[in-house]
Amino acid sequence: MPLRTFLALDVDAAVRERLPSIAGGLQVGRAKLRPVPPENIHVTLNFLGDVADAALGDVCRAVADVGAASEPFTFTVRGVRCMPPKGRVNILWADVADPEARLAGLQGELTEAMSALGFRPDARTYHPHLTIARVKYAADPRALRQAVAPFADEDFGPQRAERVTTYTSELTPRGAVYIPAARAALGGTGTASG
Repeated sequence: MPLRTFLALDVDAAVRERLPSIAGGLQVGRAKLRPVPPENIHVTLNFLGDVADAALGDVCRAVADVGAASEPFTFTVRGVRCMPPKGRVNILWADVADPEARLAGLQGELTEAMSALGFRPDARTYHPHLTIARVKYAADPRALRQAVAPFADEDFGPQRAERVTTYTSELTPRGAVYIPAARAALGGTGTASG
């Protein structure tokens, strides 16, 4: 049975707890936000879509190879934004500051490895972020943007990228449950099961 699969970097518990609480605390009339559960907050590197059980092992091995050839690095979670920046708001996200573009480099290497396995790369430019809430409805998108504006420069601190996790996603009536299939250490060898 195919499994919805994506590759991601995890962030520390303090950031995972704080970001959804910002979304949950916004006072915006006639807006309905669904904060992402803290355990689901991550930086997506590649979304692969439905992956057959038989192919998941190949994906995990390719991720481990890319991880072994990469070094750990630090990035910063900074600022909350409404996306898209104009018109209807679909999500709230926290930006990632990575002045050395190490994250984009890792994402590019993973994209190449996944392409070699037959996965189609995303045509959009990669913009690393952490989704913190989905906007179900906002009668006044301008008011929502104004409520988020005080967090535009909020610094949530440095994060250490030390491993890439291959996640599968199971949709349930209560939302998505992310299950780690494997973790690949950056600068390491091999994979560790979830």
